[in-house]
Formats: sequence, C-alpha cells, structure tokens
Amino acid sequence: MARASVSKVIYAPKDRVWALLADVEGWPSWASPNTKNRVISHPIVSREGNVVVCDEYEQAGLIRTRHRDRYTLYPTERLEEEIIQGDVAGGIILTLKSTQEGTLVHVDADVLPRNMWARFLSALLGGGDKILAQFWVDLFDQLAAKAEGQPPR
Repeated sequence: MARASVSKVIYAPKDRVWALLADVEGWPSWASPNTKNRVISHPIVSREGNVVVCDEYEQAGLIRTRHRDRYTLYPTERLEEEIIQGDVAGGIILTLKSTQEGTLVHVDADVLPRNMWARFLSALLGGGDKILAQFWVDLFDQLAAKAEGQPPR
C-alpha cells in the first residue's frame, strides 16, 4: 500500500478553499490537460446529504486509474474519501485549518493499486509512496493556484 502525508499553506480564505474542494466535479478544471498529475474527470454519480459518490479518472505520472469514490464532506473542516471500486483501493482524509497566512490543507492518503499494470509501473517508477506524495503536492499546487486566482497549471 502506498502512503503519503502532504501539507500546504494556501494563501486564500478557508471558505474559498473549501468551496473549491466541495465542488468535486470542478476538480479537473484546476489543471491544464498536459499536467502529469491531475484529476482528468470527476462526475457525480449520486449525492445524499453530505455524501457524494463520483467516478474518478486521474493521472499520476504515467499511471492512469479509474475508480468510484465515496466522499463524506464535513463543511469547511474535512473531506474523507473511500475508494469503493476500480483500479485502486484505499482512501484519504483531507483537513483544512485557518492560519494567519490563509488555509493549511493536509492530506493523509493510503492507496493500493489493484491492477497489475499500475503495480508494475509504480514499482518501476520509484515506488508508490513517492508517486502518491507527488500527486498530492501537485494537486495542492493546482488547488492553491485556483484559490489564489492564478491560471491553471
């Protein structure tokens, strides 16, 4: 299982950062199409209260995966993801905290590739922990750019 723990200060108010995270279908707009680590598509399948189910297609370097995720949203504080089917298993806990500079975002991610191709590429490219951590560093940079009013990276 690949594990990563990544934090970043985003120079924007917590409410603005949360609004971008809560708009799960908008995540693909954070990055340009030639970005190597990005969410490619993220359509909502169902929504009930604070639980949203999405079909996610994402790219982490050379690895592209499709999976169905269940997100539980705790407005302005936390987002939890459980991967319920697809190319990978696992999930994340993402938290937000107001700071003097803006918003501290933090993610703890645990992901296990289910298909052999993703496992092979992960091992070949230096290990899943490194790939997963870089995916989140880049995703947080994309979120920061969007929250801070910069063009997509």
